[in-house]
Amino acid sequence: MIHVVYMQLIAVALGAEPQSLEGLKADVSRKPELHGVSIGRGGLPAGERRLARDKRAGSARVVVDHPGTNIVLFLGAGKRTVWHLTVREETVLERIIVGGYYHQEVMGDIEAVPIEHLSYKDAMDSTMIGTRGKMPSRDVLEGKRLVSERPQLRANTDRKAFLQEETDYKFTQLARRMREHTGLSFSSYTAQYAALADVPIVLMEDWIPKGDPAAELHFVSFHIARQLGGKQVPRGETEADVKIKVSRPGKRVVLFLSAYDPLSWDLEVAPGTTLAGVILGGYERQDLIEAVRSTRTLRRYGESHGAASLPGCHGDMPSADVFRGERRVTEVPYGRDQPNLNPNEKARWYSQAMTDYAFSKTLSGLRELTGLKPTSYHIIHTIAPGSTLIVD
Repeated sequence: MIHVVYMQLIAVALGAEPQSLEGLKADVSRKPELHGVSIGRGGLPAGERRLARDKRAGSARVVVDHPGTNIVLFLGAGKRTVWHLTVREETVLERIIVGGYYHQEVMGDIEAVPIEHLSYKDAMDSTMIGTRGKMPSRDVLEGKRLVSERPQLRANTDRKAFLQEETDYKFTQLARRMREHTGLSFSSYTAQYAALADVPIVLMEDWIPKGDPAAELHFVSFHIARQLGGKQVPRGETEADVKIKVSRPGKRVVLFLSAYDPLSWDLEVAPGTTLAGVILGGYERQDLIEAVRSTRTLRRYGESHGAASLPGCHGDMPSADVFRGERRVTEVPYGRDQPNLNPNEKARWYSQAMTDYAFSKTLSGLRELTGLKPTSYHIIHTIAPGSTLIVD
């Protein structure tokens, strides 16, 4: 596929008047999509820690995987960041708009792709700073509510609500500015406060076509595995902690794999089963072993996404009414809310309440990502390294 910039050069060679980059959006046969990525700061190389007043630029990796789609990409960070882009086959990256506060560098699969540097330090445009790795509220993200006035922090203001409203205001300003600049609204907006230098942020098309009757989501959650027997499996080796065998002939399967401990996962897919992708959740870092890393994968564990992670339930069973969907827990529980319980009862209550909260949060996040409710649940507290779990 010929890139739009090459089309411009060919037109000029044939005697046509050159057009400005601002007019590129009118040159393509189909309307492009606008996708945004916002982070607070990039990550340092593995093993290095950021110290106080450490001004080194961090790194962030972004993979754009939208086959057959023309993409305009917005990148923004609160700190100096070097962005490394990978553009998957048949995805057309038309244009990159770099915002944020400080000047950002962009590297990777971007030969001949126009790049506009509109960070605050480059263009003195505060609307292009973005949300510094914080997600706007869903109604603001979908354009159902606009926050046109900056919120004011007063003595009686709920600080959490104030910070969210400030994020919503910043996103409203950014979305308005991007519409003026490109004529497009955000098709997706991904926010992550701290990026990891070696873990990509993946922008991909929908996992499965909406309403696909063959689509299934399967939920797997463990707690302890790596600590048993003192076994430690280095990242990237061929040996796995846990193997998942998927046998769902005629189905398109999305796997949600999560654990409290860091795990290496292996996958085996039976003939006739289509594995649409894997979502890695949990608390500590999760990885697929080298042999199956070509699988489409989204990372949503705590180390990569913090408060926006999908924790699973750490191998503990949620309460029956929460499991059945009759009750959702949307707020983080606090032990001080149960003053009449003795310490042992309070500890048990808190543990169960946290499990219910994590489970509710994960199901909500999975619905947003896939539009699916789990077909099966595999919740196991303790599993021995080298075990195989069959999803059938």
